[in-house]
Amino acid sequence: MIKLAQWLGKPTFVYAQGVGPVNRKLFRPFIASVFRRCDYISVRDAESAELLRSMGIPGGDIEVVPDPVMGLKLPEDGAAASAELQQDSQGGESAATTGVGADAAALPVVGVSVRFWTEARTELAKLAEGLASLSRRKPVHIRFLPFHFPAMTKLRASSWSRWEMWQTAAAP
Repeated sequence: MIKLAQWLGKPTFVYAQGVGPVNRKLFRPFIASVFRRCDYISVRDAESAELLRSMGIPGGDIEVVPDPVMGLKLPEDGAAASAELQQDSQGGESAATTGVGADAAALPVVGVSVRFWTEARTELAKLAEGLASLSRRKPVHIRFLPFHFPAMTKLRASSWSRWEMWQTAAAP
């Protein structure tokens, strides 16, 4: 869409974007050509900025900014919001309304969107370690958010084995 806008001579900008991983070098020139023509570029992490710099985008043209979702206000009624976020993935009803897992409805919700960065999936072990550490410090309801299709459907049995090990390690 950005390239189309650029072809039409429209001003373009990229705001608080996470960039990468770019697993095929074939795409790097295309990505660079789009970013080079942007009027403004901001990314939400230093790794994204570094990736763009490695593609020839001048560092002074890239601003690292906070992820905008971190600035959203939470609803005043935290319990109601928590119950809304805990929609049952099969029936669509929350734990608070079904009575199933009512204790879980009172827990803070931690949303996790897994993004694969390496072929070996080594980041999964670090993610599991971090979530285990969090859950030892404070009881939380962890909800996985599948934002990155089709990659999320490619989780192999070994990944789930790591997840099961984490669950065992996290158990009180």
